[in-house]
Amino acid sequence: MTSLYSKRLTKELRDLQKNPPEGVEVEEASNFLKWTLCLTGARGSVYEGEKFKLEFRFTPQYPLEAPEVVFIRPYVPIHPHVNRRILNMNTTTDETEYIRALDL
Repeated sequence: MTSLYSKRLTKELRDLQKNPPEGVEVEEASNFLKWTLCLTGARGSVYEGEKFKLEFRFTPQYPLEAPEVVFIRPYVPIHPHVNRRILNMNTTTDETEYIRALDL
C-alpha cells in the first residue's frame, strides 16, 4: 500500500515538472524524498539572472512537517534569511537571524 506522503509528493513533483513557476527547474528527483531544484533570480530583483541550487529533503511526516531546504554550494545567496547553507525562515516569531557575509 502506498503511503499518503508518497502519493502527495509524487503528485506535487509531477505538477512541478509539468508546470513549473517561472525561474524554477527540477534538476534531479529520482528519489522523491530528495529533490534538487535550480532557481534563476527574478527579473527586476537584485538576484536577476543569478542561478541557485537547492535541495529539498522530505520526511514521511510531509506535509505535516516542512522539508529541510538546503542551498548547494557554491550557489548560496547573501541574504538575511540564509544561515550558511540552510534556509532559516522562522515563521513562528518576528525574530530574524542576521549573519555577516564573511560567515558564509
